Formats: sequence, structure tokens, C-alpha cells
Amino acid sequence: MTLKAEVKKGNVGTTIDVTLTQPQNPAVPQGTRVPVDLTNSTVTTIVLRKPTGGSLNLTSTVKTPPGTDGIITHTDSSGVFTVKGRWQARGEATFSGGDFFQGSWKGFYVGV
Repeated sequence: MTLKAEVKKGNVGTTIDVTLTQPQNPAVPQGTRVPVDLTNSTVTTIVLRKPTGGSLNLTSTVKTPPGTDGIITHTDSSGVFTVKGRWQARGEATFSGGDFFQGSWKGFYVGV
């Protein structure tokens, strides 16, 4: 996950990029990871977990179509970062065949 700037409580315009990855060899889950091919994704979402509990689902888009790099992106336009502390984010994707993929949680800090 990458953020385009330091995140502070009350920020508007923060861009969040999340890369969805999977094990290159499913038999060795701790081995090399490769991007999830999002070419046939129909819905992508970035889920944020607040430090105070609860979560937010942010509609996202494939950053670089067709999405073979696995990166989804969302730019906050409403000021979702209302609490300082450790937040978490992960990406999710639904595919045209009905498959659903959830990424791993990644933490980041929101300051004042």
C-alpha cells in the first residue's frame, strides 16, 4: 500500500494505492508473491479499518488498466480520516466469473 502524502486527521484529497498480490506458488504461501491480474475485475474496493473500530468501504478503480500490476486506487474527496491513530487498509476485488479476492491488511498512521 502506498499513500501519496503523510495522512493527517481531516485531510481531503489523500490518494491511497493498494497492490493486491498472491503467492506465486499456492503450495508455498510464504514464498514469492505476484500481482493479482485485475483484467476481469468488475468491482474493486479499498477497505479501511479505523483505530476506534468499524470500517469504511471505498469504491476504487484499477490504477493502470487493464490491471495486470494488481494496483487499485482511491482519492478521498470527503475527509474520511476523522480519527488519529493506526489505521489499516486492504484491497478487495470481485471478478466477472464471480470469484472474490481479499488482500492482506496493511497498517498506516494518521496524525494530527
